[in-house]
Amino acid sequence: MIKSIYEDQHGNTWIGTDGGGLNLLHDGKVSVYTTRDGLSSNVVLALFSDGAENLWAGTPEGLNRFSHGKFTIYTAADGLANNDVRSICADHQGNLWVGTRGGLTRIHDWSLSNLH
Repeated sequence: MIKSIYEDQHGNTWIGTDGGGLNLLHDGKVSVYTTRDGLSSNVVLALFSDGAENLWAGTPEGLNRFSHGKFTIYTAADGLANNDVRSICADHQGNLWVGTRGGLTRIHDWSLSNLH
């Protein structure tokens, strides 16, 4: 089941699934990324690509940044309001906003702050 879809600035289609991981549709081919590749969960609920060409994936187990073929995971231990990430977007000032089940987290210059 598809949970989220995002088209990045290069025309690639990213598909978050309910148990099938993160799928990339590029030039008619599909690549699949799962927990075996470093994704925090195979359930991907939210997707967003920032101006620095990082793909952000929200899962029930944290926020994942996919850059240069590798995942970096951010969790409540790193400052997220909650591990269950439901939405991701950015504002005009370059802040990344992460909606979780426990509140809203702002990421600015790689620093996380929560708004309650």
